[in-house]
Amino acid sequence: MHTIPDSISNRINALRLAFVYRAAHRGELVLHDRPGGLFSLYCQVLGCLLVSNLLRCSLRLRFVSGDYRTATTGESGWWDQFFETSLYFPERKRREAVIELPATKKSVRFAHLGVALDRHLAHQLTSQIRLRRELLEEAADFQGNHFINRPLVGIHYRGTDKLISEAVRIPYAEALDVLAGLDSRIHFFVATDEQAFLDAMLDRFGRRVIFREQHRSTDGTPIHHFEPDHASLGCIRGKDAILDAILLARCHALIRTVSNLSLASTFMNPNIPELIFPTTAAKNGPVKSIRSIEQAALKSQ
Repeated sequence: MHTIPDSISNRINALRLAFVYRAAHRGELVLHDRPGGLFSLYCQVLGCLLVSNLLRCSLRLRFVSGDYRTATTGESGWWDQFFETSLYFPERKRREAVIELPATKKSVRFAHLGVALDRHLAHQLTSQIRLRRELLEEAADFQGNHFINRPLVGIHYRGTDKLISEAVRIPYAEALDVLAGLDSRIHFFVATDEQAFLDAMLDRFGRRVIFREQHRSTDGTPIHHFEPDHASLGCIRGKDAILDAILLARCHALIRTVSNLSLASTFMNPNIPELIFPTTAAKNGPVKSIRSIEQAALKSQ
């Protein structure tokens, strides 16, 4: 039995959505934000970009609410804090037709499309989103200071949010035992929202562990869910998340929990070897085992 390649399946699903919103052809789609993590919305934007490409229409993001707004968030919304623009392909708008995509269950279909994207198709769309230059420069500075001349595996452990979300939480011991099987020359760049996991990595692997100084949860409270009077923290948390995603993408291989953040890293670098904790081979990933991760990292030297 033959299976349909993901890139073709992605386009078929995008065509279905394009048919639903076909009135926007040569006009404009306006996507509103919704409650959710930054990279859940990032995947939603990718899905919407794919549909806008098919419709040959412009795409405007009106992200003015949610956890990443600040006291100064204006009509253009908070997306511009992290990305170069919230208006994509304005030159395509040849008609006055404007289709609003409000924060409803229907708009989440674009997120489902984005999450399921083939890596290489997602990479093409990611290049259209355009991260702000200062974020790319900050990531490059960290990379230059910490990543050079060492085999490096990126580790993304999303811990606290797993207490309230759909994915299964991986016990520390299980994750660390997987990493202990790697060659001792390999270093780890650790991106995590949970201080206790970083401490466990430092206790087990010592100077082989590289990490950015940032706020992490120390009591199990998810760090990407804020009370209204702490909304200004969203800009800081969002920046930390984006820098982690960029740096994970620049490692020689990636081991991760199920998360849209590190999924986005594979979109930024579609050729990165990937393994999902604890031993599950990644869909569409170029490696199938922990030993392949080791070989990919050591091959870099």
